[in-house]
Amino acid sequence: MRTVDQARARFYSDAVSYLGVIGDEGARVSQTMAGDGSTLAGIEAVLRSAKSTENSRYDNCSSSRASGGIPNGLGDIAENADEVHRRFQKAMNECLRGITDSNGEQIIAGGQALKSSATLASTTVMKINAQR
Repeated sequence: MRTVDQARARFYSDAVSYLGVIGDEGARVSQTMAGDGSTLAGIEAVLRSAKSTENSRYDNCSSSRASGGIPNGLGDIAENADEVHRRFQKAMNECLRGITDSNGEQIIAGGQALKSSATLASTTVMKINAQR
């Protein structure tokens, strides 16, 4: 029983740690994009950094899940983390394409994908906290 509790605690900790980066990086991207003194080069640098940071944290979370497994009954949380990752990467890619192509619609689509990613991350963290 102790190992099951430890596995759940590890899984929750890894998931919350990963999902927290969505809020942190999303806020940094949003603040930079909304900043009066922001340049396209500066925004692009923040987008690339956020994309890389999130991807690295997702890889760490995924590696931990692969080695430790997903405790019974928590598959939906793992699926949500995977979906958050897909949405965040899509958001960063859309924004980067929008900057490259000077296409405001792509940047708006990226912003919507970022909001969707952050909403799912927040909902998932609330679900984890309710189960702890």
